[in-house]
Amino acid sequence: MVLFINTNLALIIATFLWPWVKKFDYQKGDWKFLLSMSLAEPCLYFLFEGHAMQYTSAYQAGILVSSFCLYYA
Repeated sequence: MVLFINTNLALIIATFLWPWVKKFDYQKGDWKFLLSMSLAEPCLYFLFEGHAMQYTSAYQAGILVSSFCLYYA
């Protein structure tokens, strides 16, 4: 729930700040890099984290998840 609120708050702030963001020059092959970066951070991270949670204890999983929430809060 905390990550959901944090992400939505960042989206709202970014939407209002968009006119002041420096425009970037898009080049023809940039979509490959943008697609790989967008898959790497949210998707692959949570898939691997969920898979790794199956092989750890509840105590260790709680420490991991709480440290993750503290980092992104």
